[in-house]
Amino acid sequence: MPEKPNNFWQELKRRKVIRVIIGYAAASYVILELISIITEPFSLPEWTLRLVFILLCTGFIITVILSWIYDVTPDGLKKTTPTASVKEQAGKQRKKKPKVSDIIISLLLVAVIALAYPRIFNKNKSDPDEMSWTHSIAVLPFADMSPDKDQEFFCDGMAEEIINALTNVDKLRVIARTSAFSFKGKNIDVRTIGNELGVANLLEGSVRKSGNQLRVTAQLVRTSDGAHLWSEQYNRDLTDVFAIQEEIALSVVEQLKMKLLYQEEERITMRLTDNLEAHQKYLRGRHILNRRRKEDIYTSIDYFNQALELDSLYVMGYIGLADAYALLPSYAAEQEQEAYPKAKAAIIKALEINDKVGEAYASLGWIKMLADWDWKGAEEAFRKAVSLNPGYATAYHWYGYLYMLMGDMDKSIPIIKKALDLDPLSPVINRVMGDVYYHSHKYNEAIPPLQKTLELESCMPFAHMQLSLCYLQKSMYDEAIEEFEKEKQCREDPSGVEYILGLIYVKMGDLEKAREILRELENRNIKGSGTAQLYFALGENENGFKMLEEMYENHDTWLIFTHSNPWFDNVRALPQFTNLIKKIGLD
Repeated sequence: MPEKPNNFWQELKRRKVIRVIIGYAAASYVILELISIITEPFSLPEWTLRLVFILLCTGFIITVILSWIYDVTPDGLKKTTPTASVKEQAGKQRKKKPKVSDIIISLLLVAVIALAYPRIFNKNKSDPDEMSWTHSIAVLPFADMSPDKDQEFFCDGMAEEIINALTNVDKLRVIARTSAFSFKGKNIDVRTIGNELGVANLLEGSVRKSGNQLRVTAQLVRTSDGAHLWSEQYNRDLTDVFAIQEEIALSVVEQLKMKLLYQEEERITMRLTDNLEAHQKYLRGRHILNRRRKEDIYTSIDYFNQALELDSLYVMGYIGLADAYALLPSYAAEQEQEAYPKAKAAIIKALEINDKVGEAYASLGWIKMLADWDWKGAEEAFRKAVSLNPGYATAYHWYGYLYMLMGDMDKSIPIIKKALDLDPLSPVINRVMGDVYYHSHKYNEAIPPLQKTLELESCMPFAHMQLSLCYLQKSMYDEAIEEFEKEKQCREDPSGVEYILGLIYVKMGDLEKAREILRELENRNIKGSGTAQLYFALGENENGFKMLEEMYENHDTWLIFTHSNPWFDNVRALPQFTNLIKKIGLD
């Protein structure tokens, strides 16, 4: 008959196994805490904590086995002798009450497990799936009160720098620039803005610049009732602008009664340049880049280069260059082979100067994803970005896009939602939310964010196209054609979306018209993923795979979107397709 649990417990105690378990667990907890503390300062790899945990688990099993077999005595390590009868030993103590030592050991074991559990099993605090906000704020663009009203870029830049500083605070939800600045120049009640952005607090202010004299006024307002929580006026010399920004950010955190960690305060007060003119050139470049027009992107590059001429170690200048070059293929039809290497060189230089800036890792992840097809490297870069800057919406936007390309929608959707939570009025992020739902085959869920995108920006690139494809999957042909036509009207060169009309005809059953469009695309030598989709839709698989292989040979970025695209469902299981996905590294 098997031994009772109480007998086994007594034997564990006699062999000192329980004592060893408690000691090992306590030591393991201390080691894990130590590793988590030194990972960032010593720039240890992200997988360090996981590796140590695996080694500790392995060591735990070995330690328990050895403690059962052996005992440490004054004479050295000796094999534990079995009792004559465990049952007899237990029988002597059956009528005794539990010892105080037994109770203490049990409580200690429970306490150690309770302390260790969050560290071992919970995700990192900056994991996008686990982060939660305890406070929220939007920083509105500061009003230009200068005599000549010519300091808009400076006012916007100051507000943006405060946003950037506050995003470093874990648990503080800071609305991104795009959404916060959408209220610029509008006389809207703070309660309305609070409801629209879903925030409890607003920071607003004004700047008056006259010569080298600067007057900055800032006030923190509660959106629920419009109450002023804090206000301050700073009359300083222009060279003190960096100190003013730091003081405002720290005052906001103090007023929200949030306790800063050492690394958070360090990042808030981290100055990336002391050259005011270089900083102003950067602000002008960033201000112009945000317009996203072709000529503006090239102008912003000039400003970023001017900033770097003034301060060759200004990390934000290199990050600005990287972002501008990375946007050129999408917004200015620049060749990827020309733009991406320049973006990569700029971001590598930024990281050489300062490897503690989250924005740099986000840009690095974007380049690794689109240019290098380095999925693991991109994932590590994005994880580092949100760890260093937990409120940077763009990092979550690109991070979620990565998982969409990898076909992991269970990870992609929550991360994109996190980006949208930080930047709810961003046309780009709303469109990406629609993209992810479309690639998840959730067409009903994809339509609202795409419609929201077009409300915010009527000609947002790819939005009408994506909405057309959603309507097509729902067999809403009139709506699909209408959105297709709108996409064409928004483009200087609509040839890249002509294939959609062919797909509409396929879905409607008019294969003859679909083939006419395909032949026209062939005659005009229009290649790419869209034409390949039309080949497969018409059953011309050989031509479709030939085109995809050509895209692979040319390292065409649009190829990486095929993995989860619904229009490749009919060939997804074929060996040619699975082999192609393996070569891309998305299997």
